[in-house]
Parts: sequence; structure tokens; C-alpha cells
Amino acid sequence: MKVGIWQSMQAAALAALSARDCDATAQVYPSIAAIFAAAAAGEIDCGLVPLESMEQGTQALTLDNLLSYADQLKICGATLLESADDKLRLIAVGKEAAPATGRDVTTLAVYPRRDRVGILSALTGIISSVYGLNMNSIQSR
Repeated sequence: MKVGIWQSMQAAALAALSARDCDATAQVYPSIAAIFAAAAAGEIDCGLVPLESMEQGTQALTLDNLLSYADQLKICGATLLESADDKLRLIAVGKEAAPATGRDVTTLAVYPRRDRVGILSALTGIISSVYGLNMNSIQSR
């Protein structure tokens, strides 16, 4: 299995692969966007990219690429790395989605077509009352 990893997080990605004890060959890419492009083109089986960390927060580049490649790539795995300084959540993106485990965490990125007063209130109302979901974090960019 060929796995794309980000050059800037090479050590963390290699640790995640080692912890999974999988037979994978890592291929280093210079950017998150390059990993997504390689996975979409079939150059790699999946790409391991950062989703969030306690130190740096949510990785906007990963969310932007998830949106850009939503019709081609799915989240096919996730792992959490913990160190004395940080907790880092990595996701694997590939052609096939991972099956539900019952312990899944969902990240929702919303890009409204136009901004308007009350849009955040309307969105959180739908999330809680229609879908019955509890939010533990919200961010704006």
C-alpha cells in the first residue's frame, strides 16, 4: 500500500503508520493539496493528512481540500497521536470511505453561498433539532 504523507508532518505520519503496524510505503509530498491530488489521480492508495491538533487547531487546508475533492475522495481512516505537548488527529483520504464504527467523530465544514444575519443560528438549530447532534467546537474563518 502506498500512503502519501506531508513533508511538514513526516515524523508524525510515520509514527501513525508504525502504530497501525501496516505494510505501507510512505511517499512524501510538499503540501496537503499535493497529497489530495495524488490520491485523486490514483498515484497513492491513500493520503495521511492532519485534521486537527490541540496546539494548532483545525487544519483549514485539509478541510478546504476535503471540500474540493468531495466527489472523488472519502475519509477512509483516522488516528489520534498523543505526545506530552500535543494531540494530533490524522485522517486518511482515499477512494473508499471507512465503515462506521460507532465511535466516529464528525467534522462539518459549511461554506454558505452568501452571508446573512442569523446564518450561524439557523445552522446550529438544524444540527441540533433536526439531526440531534451535539457540537463540541465551532470555528469561523
